[in-house]
Amino acid sequence: MTDGEDAVGKSTRELANKMIEKGLLIEGGFEVFRVTAIPKNTPQIQIDEMKLAWMTSAQHLFSTFIGILEDSDLSEDDRRMALIHRELAMWEERIMLRINPAEGSS
Repeated sequence: MTDGEDAVGKSTRELANKMIEKGLLIEGGFEVFRVTAIPKNTPQIQIDEMKLAWMTSAQHLFSTFIGILEDSDLSEDDRRMALIHRELAMWEERIMLRINPAEGSS
């Protein structure tokens, strides 16, 4: 491993820690994905659909981890995990409305 790789790894961890503290780790990850993997001319509706898929996958994975950890003694990292959970919980409602849209008209 080179010094450059160490610096990149350290910078990535520092950025992730900052995003966790802001309650935006998953959102930040999508923004990195958007900038690095989605063409600039992609229609906004397609970006929105990819973001929904991203958040749905993250919510599923995190919920599975939380289910496993509920039987464990958690440490100081509880607060950070709670911030990630809160971020994904905000998306859960949007995901559920997408899967089960309200019927009728308002």
